[in-house]
Amino acid sequence: MAPKSTLPFRYIVQRPSLSARPSIARYRCLHVTSVEPKATLQTAVTQDHAELKRYYDQYKAATAEEGKIKWGNAFIWEMTRHALGEELVVYPALDKYLGEEGQHWAAKDRKDAQHIKESIYGFDHMSLTNPHREVLLDIIWGDFAPHARQEEEIQLPKLESMLGQESQRLARSFERTKRFTATRSHPLAPNVVPFATAAAFMAAPIDKLRDIFRSWPEEGLNQSEGR
Repeated sequence: MAPKSTLPFRYIVQRPSLSARPSIARYRCLHVTSVEPKATLQTAVTQDHAELKRYYDQYKAATAEEGKIKWGNAFIWEMTRHALGEELVVYPALDKYLGEEGQHWAAKDRKDAQHIKESIYGFDHMSLTNPHREVLLDIIWGDFAPHARQEEEIQLPKLESMLGQESQRLARSFERTKRFTATRSHPLAPNVVPFATAAAFMAAPIDKLRDIFRSWPEEGLNQSEGR
């Protein structure tokens, strides 16, 4: 008798059936909505949170299998890039500018992000017909929403008060990092600079090649997102 699995729920995955796999589709070079040139780091991150909420809502609202596949792919793609953007830009800024309090926040945020990346990995590898998939997505959002609120209401306003013009540079760095980093969750990769930087950029070419064979939403993406 096989031993009972001791892996966390987020790791219990099922290989997709042929009917659940997306057909090969033309890859669209998706990009998050571009922020204004003088946008602050807080604006860029908050905008990302809103975009993730939109993808989550679209997935939940989809009734057809095709819609679930496409919006699920979009959610995975954006959540992965967002998490890496924060690890490479936001958390180092908390460490640098907010002293002991910022270091405490950054350490907690890294743990939160690691947990979410592990869950995203599980969601990505679950068949659409797996009854746990919808539950896991709700768990992911339940973990992410309070994390995002704390950033928007407490951490980022305090960080902005210390940044001045540096905030605009960090906002551009955040957006640029997301464009060139990995697009799939790699929970075993390092999450602290400089090791996280190397791991994220090394994984990017393989992830982007695999993205070519994924299905993406035909409608509902912002007009400024390249297709």
